[in-house]
Amino acid sequence: MRKSILVYDDNEKTRKIFEQTLHSLANLTKINAEQQIISYFDFISWLDIRLQNRKFSDLVKERVHEKLTKKK
Repeated sequence: MRKSILVYDDNEKTRKIFEQTLHSLANLTKINAEQQIISYFDFISWLDIRLQNRKFSDLVKERVHEKLTKKK
């Protein structure tokens, strides 16, 4: 995250940093001790949304809608 602030004006560098961070977090989810920490906030989805240039709130709305639809 700190790196992305330093290159905020350079979209390509910011994207590359987000992709690297996403890859690193994906690897951390495989470690049991790290899963609990990562579960407090969905950093992977947040980074994925940033890479797609969408709003995080849109993703949350979609997931809630999917859960409600599956329950019916």
